[in-house]
Amino acid sequence: MKSIATRFVAVALFLIAQLHAQNPANPNQVALLRWYAANQAATFATCVNAPALAFDGSHMWVACTSSGELMQLNASDGEVMRTVTGIVPPVLIAYDGVNIWSVSGTSGNVTRVVAATGRIASSLTAASATEGLAFDGQYMWISNGGIGNGTVSKYSATSGALIATYSISSCSGPTTMAYDGAHVWVSCDTSGTVVELNSTGSILATVTVGSNPGYMAFDGTNIWVSNVSSASISRITVSTLAVKTIAVGHGPQGIAYDTKYIWVANVNDNTVTKILASSGAVVGTFASQVPQPFQVAFDGGSIWVGSLGSFNVAKF
Repeated sequence: MKSIATRFVAVALFLIAQLHAQNPANPNQVALLRWYAANQAATFATCVNAPALAFDGSHMWVACTSSGELMQLNASDGEVMRTVTGIVPPVLIAYDGVNIWSVSGTSGNVTRVVAATGRIASSLTAASATEGLAFDGQYMWISNGGIGNGTVSKYSATSGALIATYSISSCSGPTTMAYDGAHVWVSCDTSGTVVELNSTGSILATVTVGSNPGYMAFDGTNIWVSNVSSASISRITVSTLAVKTIAVGHGPQGIAYDTKYIWVANVNDNTVTKILASSGAVVGTFASQVPQPFQVAFDGGSIWVGSLGSFNVAKF
């Protein structure tokens, strides 16, 4: 007679085989328990205009642009753990391993919040327009889009002190940033380029991409940048600076990498596009569960989508 354990294994294998037969894409997503190419998303109530997201290892942080708050959500179930008030309206946030950093766009504020306690550690007016953030393991880099043709500033992650500000005159309208493990990349909104910087702010390379480049992500090999006015994204191979352009939805904004796929929020289409990072092939474009999807973030198991047009964020 077969043991109970043997029967259990047999039943489990049968069920997996059935799911595979019903869903051919299943083997690519079993590890994340994604049985279909696109699941219905769970939505969680947050605040009006919650476009920006950052993951701290256990919680997803949401920037509340209209109310001047940061909300910390439990990543597993979306429960609100705390709300930090008194934040100059945040437009983008990033995590440095200890603190959540927030920049406010045109008002030029930079705020640093201790993730474990919600305490505001520092708040200062840095520039006329603080735009993007990138953490390099020691410093938080912030782009200043409103000073002439633009500058970037480097801050101590531990103290919040300004270390240096570097001019990047060839980068017109610096917006968001990304770190590739060695260098910082900055998207240049009005010049249609991205620039690669070394640790002292010197430009190592300038790469032409699409119109109004915005958000960026790094997948270990490539820098990905959304071309907001071109309905496309550009994949830049860091080692060669070769560029591949991929059509997505209209108004692509936020980009996230989930260890296999690149996800892009198309704000004007109310869609999210999924791309195989290794080849650049579009896997599919799916309806967003929140209106005006703006930024996307990965929590180690699920993709989150922030919204410009609702009181919710989505997780799928």
